[in-house]
Amino acid sequence: MEVAYNRAVHLTTKFCPFEIVYGFKPTAPIDVLPLPMQEHMNFDASKRAKFVNKLHDQARENIEKMTKMY
Repeated sequence: MEVAYNRAVHLTTKFCPFEIVYGFKPTAPIDVLPLPMQEHMNFDASKRAKFVNKLHDQARENIEKMTKMY
């Protein structure tokens, strides 16, 4: 159940919770097993941090849009 919830794209953020935290959306439950991140992203630490920060900014903007809509 937890895997299904964390893979589901939420209406407000337009991202799944897993993607917001890790920077990628798992395609199967096996993807949530502890694997080295370079198998999913070949970024150095600073590029990965910038990528995740940008993803967080997009999610924040989506939340703000939905809040204004309500």
